[in-house]
Amino acid sequence: MASLPCSKNSNNQILSRLIKTTYLFAKNNPIIFTRADKGNITVALNRDDYISKVNNMLLDTNTYIVNRDPTPSLVRKTQVILKNWKKREYISRSTENCIAVMGHCRESMHLLRVCSLE
Repeated sequence: MASLPCSKNSNNQILSRLIKTTYLFAKNNPIIFTRADKGNITVALNRDDYISKVNNMLLDTNTYIVNRDPTPSLVRKTQVILKNWKKREYISRSTENCIAVMGHCRESMHLLRVCSLE
């Protein structure tokens, strides 16, 4: 079976396009894909219904108590993933910078968690 020649630069371009496309799809799509509570299953949910239900659950102060903002921790974890990808030459410096800028968006952080190659 013949393989196609694939340079690091073309891998960077493909990965960059994949991330940008996935980000735009997630941002502009009325459907959310997420893991189910039980089992190894992915479910599709209406974005507005999902956000409404999650917000209602989070407003329940007897169940969900958030003592601190998790954003700094998520940003640090994202930076570690990006540094590892750059070190392993999965992505270029410019791709790393592009993702880092998007890294403060909830959808792209989720994407990075799902796509982590570690």
